[in-house]
Amino acid sequence: MPLTSIFESSRKLVGNICFGIIITLWPGVMDTHGQTAVKDKSPEETVFSVEQDFAPVEKPVTLPPEALPALAKEKGVASCLESNEMLANQLPTSWFVASRIHLGGPNETDYVVLPNLAINPESSALCFLGPNTGQFWVLRKTRTSYVLLLSVWTHSLEVLPGRSNGLRDIEAYTIAVRGDTKTLFKFDGRQYRKHAERTRPSG
Repeated sequence: MPLTSIFESSRKLVGNICFGIIITLWPGVMDTHGQTAVKDKSPEETVFSVEQDFAPVEKPVTLPPEALPALAKEKGVASCLESNEMLANQLPTSWFVASRIHLGGPNETDYVVLPNLAINPESSALCFLGPNTGQFWVLRKTRTSYVLLLSVWTHSLEVLPGRSNGLRDIEAYTIAVRGDTKTLFKFDGRQYRKHAERTRPSG
């Protein structure tokens, strides 16, 4: 299905401004005590949306080749490779667009990764798209390689200033007919895990 058709049907449900509405009307960050954290004022990009024609990645970078093996092992990426009769070592960097993020500190370079929708809409990037949603990945650089810390299907994603076990918390926003859902992910020392979830009914 052409990418324009996917987004056209999505917008009929929630409208082009749904992402901005969520951020504006629901600015609080959930934690175990229901408190609100101060928004991160770092110059790096922290909010990402699958609707890249409406909210494109502002500071896109090409993933380094050494980051691709971690993505190739992920279930969704592996399935897309298989569908295209490709091996893991043939994973194209062109399938993705990334943005640098500092999850642990200013001297570490990590990545938030999205499907690259700037390429041909009939391309394999469609493996990572659904109705009003897409797949996001978070990669962390170690001394010897990259590791996948989070893979999630959502409409948009925000890297928060609050931290758990040394790494910044992440919140995902999912939009559906029944309502908008916020899911908070916290680092448990090995990977990000769902910590809290809340749905605001439509209407």
